[in-house]
Amino acid sequence: QRDLELYFTWLIGFVLFAVSIKMIRILKFNCRISVLAMTLERSAPSMASFALIYLLINAAFNSALYTLLFSKLLNYRHFLAVTEATTASL
Repeated sequence: QRDLELYFTWLIGFVLFAVSIKMIRILKFNCRISVLAMTLERSAPSMASFALIYLLINAAFNSALYTLLFSKLLNYRHFLAVTEATTASL
């Protein structure tokens, strides 16, 4: 039940994101929404490169943490657990 609830939450998040993007495209005739859409289009390459670099640095940090602590701490036995722990501490 817990896993189904987690999958459902992810699905709802994805659906809301898709609906928000669709609504921006539908409301492009509005001047303010058009400026928002144009800003998002122009900043998409910069945001994508930032996300890629962030994910690489985060993966390197998690790998180092896993390598150092997997034999010492029970909560850090799996790479996914390390990733969850570092994400939850943000």
